[in-house]
Amino acid sequence: MTSIRKPVTRETATLARQRPLVVTLHPRFLVLREKGRRARYTVEYDAVFDLARKLAARVDRKGRW
Repeated sequence: MTSIRKPVTRETATLARQRPLVVTLHPRFLVLREKGRRARYTVEYDAVFDLARKLAARVDRKGRW
């Protein structure tokens, strides 16, 4: 798999408040924003992984999503 060495920005197909989300992948974190807005939200990859792990554990415990 290719490592991220410089930021890569992509517009997603997902809408947030009627605007497409834009994701910028950095080597150690990602940045989310709505297209056309200045507000940005930075999230580290390990935080995303921890949240996914917690959600998966909750699904396994309840037996449904």
